[in-house]
Amino acid sequence: MASPQFRALILTSLGHLAVSRGERAEAAAALEEALGSALSAKDMPVVARVGVGVADLWLSRGDRTRAATVLGAAERLRGLADRATPDTLRLTAALTGEPALARAYAQGRTLDRADALALLGRI
Repeated sequence: MASPQFRALILTSLGHLAVSRGERAEAAAALEEALGSALSAKDMPVVARVGVGVADLWLSRGDRTRAATVLGAAERLRGLADRATPDTLRLTAALTGEPALARAYAQGRTLDRADALALLGRI
């Protein structure tokens, strides 16, 4: 059986794939399960990766401000900026170029851990 972290990463990838296909309900289901797996392992960097998937889903729903805030919260949970993961880089470029979105991203980065986790959980 796979570790909860590995399961969360696979489910997050499936969530990104579903978003790219326009299958938002499937993406939400995969990301909810991914978040549960990541939280069960208490692995904040993996929780942050799920958060990137949640931000991608919000962006696909057209809520760029919510997506930027979630992306900032994911960075907060990770503890530092992710400068290597393609999905994170794509979303950061898409969601921080405008001043209002940059403010939303910064707001997500200032959340405490409990509030950042709660935000990610509102899929």
